[in-house]
Amino acid sequence: MEEAFRQSCLSSTVKECTNKEAISGTFTYRPNTTFFIGWRVVNDGRFRWPDGTRLAFVDGDPIDYEVWKDTVLDPDASENIEIRITCPFEMGDFKARFQFVTPQNIFFGESIWVILRVRPLTEAEAAMEVFAQPMDPFPRQLMPYQFEGPSAPEPSPVPDPPQGSNDEPMME
Repeated sequence: MEEAFRQSCLSSTVKECTNKEAISGTFTYRPNTTFFIGWRVVNDGRFRWPDGTRLAFVDGDPIDYEVWKDTVLDPDASENIEIRITCPFEMGDFKARFQFVTPQNIFFGESIWVILRVRPLTEAEAAMEVFAQPMDPFPRQLMPYQFEGPSAPEPSPVPDPPQGSNDEPMME
């Protein structure tokens, strides 16, 4: 029954990958890199996909992924879908298969494969890495008022609390 329902009512076709790197065949990333990948899918079945239909991991190497929304399509409608993937920390080749699934856990449509090559930076890539330091959004020389504290150019007009006085209880 489930198989007949799947074949007659639910169908999907992946028309194209919307990620330029995947189309060119270059799909090599550094460990723990996060990227987005998308596909244009078509409901080529006879019925609207049920509310709650989503793209889900089916099998293969477990990878960290996130799908933001359900995909509900009318017959002959198409939509771009996108998922966020974070590469594993380990080096190697990883392959994961995704497919659409209904809220009743009926998988249908073409399989969508994500194949990752996780490699370290080459020497050239490492040489091009730039480590940006956060900018101070409030440069001191542009401020119209005096600073207090250890970096102040002048002492604060507020007196420091007495040091070493045992008369006051200590707060913890």
